[in-house]
Amino acid sequence: MPGFWSEVGDRTLRCAAWGDGVDRHDLVDHGDGAFTVWYSRAGTVVGVLAHNADGDYDRGRELIAAGATLTGSMRQPSFE
Repeated sequence: MPGFWSEVGDRTLRCAAWGDGVDRHDLVDHGDGAFTVWYSRAGTVVGVLAHNADGDYDRGRELIAAGATLTGSMRQPSFE
C-alpha cells in the first residue's frame, strides 16, 4: 500500500492510503501535538495520517488492507 513517513527531530508523520479519493475525513487530537486523520470513502477506511501516533498508523494499515468498514464516528472508531 502506498505510504510515506517523515521524521523531524523527535516527531514522526506517517501516512498510508489508497489514491482513489475520499468522501470523509476525521481528525482525532491526541493532545501534545499528536493527531490522527482517518480517511474513508463510501464507509470504507482508505487512509490514515498519523503524527506521533504510531499505533493508529499501524492499525490504519491493517484496516485499509482488510477493507474495513467504518461503523461509528472516527473520533470513537469502531470497525467491522
